[in-house]
Amino acid sequence: MGQPRLIRLAAAALVVLVAGGSLATSVRGSTWFDRPATVTKLPGPLHAIGPPTRTSVDTQPVPGNLRPPLDQARNDVPVTYTDGCHLGFFETQPRQCVFGDPASRTVVVLFGDSKAGQWFPALAQLATARHWRLVSLTKSACAAADVTVWNSSLDRPYLECDTWRTRALARLAVERPTLVIVADDRFYDLAINGKAVPVAERPAVWKAGLARTLARLHAASRAVVVIGDTPRSRVDPPVCLAAHLANALLCATPAKQAIDVGWLARERATAGASGARFIDPSPWVCPSDPCPAVIGRLLVYREPGHLTATFAAALAVRLGAALQIP
Repeated sequence: MGQPRLIRLAAAALVVLVAGGSLATSVRGSTWFDRPATVTKLPGPLHAIGPPTRTSVDTQPVPGNLRPPLDQARNDVPVTYTDGCHLGFFETQPRQCVFGDPASRTVVVLFGDSKAGQWFPALAQLATARHWRLVSLTKSACAAADVTVWNSSLDRPYLECDTWRTRALARLAVERPTLVIVADDRFYDLAINGKAVPVAERPAVWKAGLARTLARLHAASRAVVVIGDTPRSRVDPPVCLAAHLANALLCATPAKQAIDVGWLARERATAGASGARFIDPSPWVCPSDPCPAVIGRLLVYREPGHLTATFAAALAVRLGAALQIP
């Protein structure tokens, strides 16, 4: 996808300003945002972002060494997007996408839509370092929960998703993984018998569908983990930051807008009732209120609803600890 001209020009302007030393800052106190991320090294190629703080600041310029740069943000996606492992709308056959140590007896499966896919960079690091066999089973706009999604782009029930999910679950019954990691977006229109599900009924339909999927996963694997949806930006961060290079905090999102506390609570309850563990990634992505678009020198979002692959990779240590497997 091409980058808006504004982003390219603003990023270039930032380089000139920083090089010339004319980009002034007005910061009161030291926070997590106004210094390069603290890096914690563990065995293997793992890196962690620094510890969160909640110290307030007045302004915070976009770092000159931002990773990824603003003009590359849209394309900072997991490798599964470019190697064909993250399936598009019309594909229904799960692919043989194995990473890490193919011969390992520790089999970890990533299962779900693009919100599952955004965790691949962190899991790939963990798989390499810990010698896991990592299987990626993700499909665009296709929930792991056993529900029929209404695909607004196709303007019809997303039956390809139902077919893919059924085949993926059948594969997992054969694979018998050590752990299945499930993650889904929270913004779905649903359909039953070809008709849209009323808004008021969606939570109950989703809960029942997620419970059905988790039951099947428990029958096929030793353990299941549900990762809650990540906080969502109220703006398009790369575009907003390009327009506000002198103060990235203007692109932050109030926590109450970024995090759906009720949704997380329902998913936690559904996971618990099904015997699955639940991980809430909100504190990793939103360590302060408002939720920042930049943490350290890392760009958090590539667009409002998805993390950059660079930032996701930086969460490997935290995710590895939360998963609680060797």
